Amino acid sequence: MIAIILAAGNARRLLPQTAEIPKTLLRVGRQTIIEHILDALREERITHIVVVTGHGEASLKRMLNEYTVRFPEMRIQTVYNDVYETAGNIVSLKRAAHLMPEDDVIIINSDTIFVQSILHDLIAEIHPHAFSVDNKKILGDEEMKVVLNADGKITRIHKSIDPHSAFGEYIGLMKIGKNAAQSITDALQEVIAENNLLYYEDALQRAIDAYGIEFIAVPTHGRPAMEIDTQDDLDAAQELIEKF
Repeated sequence: MIAIILAAGNARRLLPQTAEIPKTLLRVGRQTIIEHILDALREERITHIVVVTGHGEASLKRMLNEYTVRFPEMRIQTVYNDVYETAGNIVSLKRAAHLMPEDDVIIINSDTIFVQSILHDLIAEIHPHAFSVDNKKILGDEEMKVVLNADGKITRIHKSIDPHSAFGEYIGLMKIGKNAAQSITDALQEVIAENNLLYYEDALQRAIDAYGIEFIAVPTHGRPAMEIDTQDDLDAAQELIEKF
């Protein structure tokens, strides 16, 4: 299994802290966000990691090199997104899509923290394609929400979904089986050609609608997890990390 960590964005909402470094290098508790992610992957014996870089690439690569010195079993490579300032994160995932046919893939947003057991449950889920979904959070307009059908399959994923009809929030942690690699890659390419400012979740919606890829939701059941976008989020994360 391979993990792809999307870390190219410039995190303007956390300026000036992110003026020179990517958001994932901000500290939550005793570690940076990406160290929390890498530790979780290492605990699950996922040692092949691909980090898509952009803003603050040099700082991030230094930290990743230091991590591999501490944990030499970790094989971490980077892929640079040269249009991170002018395109959405859909391009970041496309930059690493060539790796998808090699193995099943875990995709992680680099601004997400989560308790270890959430990742464990996602990996253990027998269905090859799945999202980790917070099914307890009170939802608003900002969250990336999902809707399920009667069979438990995800039919829609978007921020614009009515919170009352949503099953929960996609927390930025998912897996894709390698048998769906070509369909996902095609969907990414199609959506980028239409509008490269979109989220990668828009390509996942295309994969559901046009290619029949079936994703299921793996509920977090209220276990600690959150996406960090603002200073308020970062402050809340400092408290949340104490529950890990």
